[in-house]
Amino acid sequence: MKRSNRHRALQTIVFTLAFAAWLSFTVTSCGPQLKDSFDPAMLSRTASWSCFSSAPIVAVGVITDVASAGRPRVPQKGSRILLEPIRISIIVENVLRGEIQGPKAEIFGFHYSLEGQGNFPGKTFQPRPGQRRLFLLVKESGILRLYVDEVRDFYAPIIASGRHPALDAGVKGNPGKAIAWILLTPGEGLDESGFAVNLAFYTFVSMSVTHDEVYVFSLLENLKKFSDERVRREAAGMQQTIESEIKDGNWTDPTPPCPAHPPPAS
Repeated sequence: MKRSNRHRALQTIVFTLAFAAWLSFTVTSCGPQLKDSFDPAMLSRTASWSCFSSAPIVAVGVITDVASAGRPRVPQKGSRILLEPIRISIIVENVLRGEIQGPKAEIFGFHYSLEGQGNFPGKTFQPRPGQRRLFLLVKESGILRLYVDEVRDFYAPIIASGRHPALDAGVKGNPGKAIAWILLTPGEGLDESGFAVNLAFYTFVSMSVTHDEVYVFSLLENLKKFSDERVRREAAGMQQTIESEIKDGNWTDPTPPCPAHPPPAS
C-alpha cells in the first residue's frame, strides 16, 4: 500500500513537472496570442503607401532570428490563406518615428504560411536572419507588433542602401525626411544591385512620406554622381518621372486606406 502511494505521488510530481515545462515552453516559444486584422479583400487592391506615414513606430533593424510563435491559422475574416504567428528578433539601427527602448527588440506578427491552399498575389513577407528591413510597428499590450497584417513584403521592405550609423542632422525630428534619407542615401555595406533594383520603390515611398519633391529630387541628384552606372541611370529616370507626373498634374498620394492593426485614427 505504501509503495502504491509512493508510486502515485511520484507520478503526480512527474506530471506536474512535465506540465510546468510544457506551459513554460508554450509561453516562451509561442508568445502572445495575437489577433489578426488580415482582410482577404485587400489583396485585390493596390498596396497602401499611406502606411509609411501613419505607422506610430518606424525603425530600421537587422534580423537576428525568426521563430514560430504558434500554429498557422485561418485569419479572423476567413481565407484559404493561412497566417503563421512569428517572433522576429532584431538589432535596432535607426528609430525614425516613435520610440524603441534598447539596442535590441522583439517584434511579433504574421507571415504567409506555405501550409495554406490559397495563392498569394505578389511578393510575400518572408523574413530571414541577416536581412536589414524597414519595420512599420505599433505597440500593443506592451509588445511591439507589425503594423500591417497583410503579409506583403511591401510593408517591411528590404533596405539595400546599407547601414547608417547616424542620421543626417537635417532630417532629425522629421520622420518623413528621415525615412527618405535612409532609403535614398548610400550607407555602409550598400548592396549596389539591390539598391538599383529598388530605387523606384524607395523613391515612391519617399514621395509619399515627405510630400516634398524638391527634397526627394535633391537626394536623387546626389545619386547621379554615384559610382555604379545602374544607380545613376535609375536616379536620373526617377527624376524624370517626378517631373513628368508633377507637370501633368498626376502626382497625388494614390493609395487606399492603410490596412493597419489597429486601423489608424482618421
